[in-house]
Amino acid sequence: LQGFENLGGLDAHAKEDSQKPYSKYISQQFSNFFNAYTKAINKKYDRKGGLFIQNFKRRIIESQTDFVNVMVYIHTNPVHHGYCKKPEKWKYTSYNEYRFMKSDFVRLSDGIQEIGGIDNFIHLHEKKVEILKELKLEE
Repeated sequence: LQGFENLGGLDAHAKEDSQKPYSKYISQQFSNFFNAYTKAINKKYDRKGGLFIQNFKRRIIESQTDFVNVMVYIHTNPVHHGYCKKPEKWKYTSYNEYRFMKSDFVRLSDGIQEIGGIDNFIHLHEKKVEILKELKLEE
């Protein structure tokens, strides 16, 4: 069937007297289904929130300082939470891609330029890890 790739083709076949296009009707039905499913799971397991997408915080990066802070935060967060002792040991960030300037997915040169070069990149991350270690020792 042609024209049904994104449900838009359904509208061409909608009844003229119908108030809601089929594509919107079907999308609404899926939405109702997923909402009901989520509510049932949340009730059964006494939990809250979405099932399919984890909540996350976001904010606009408005300056070079913001960018540097966010980059270092992301790479050192696993250390902060005790998943590893150094950022290079956590394989789920781009830290090692930046460190070795080798990536198929990340435009490394822009990030390294913003942070002041590879030496500064490594230095800032090491400094943050030292601070995290000191904070844990004080607890």
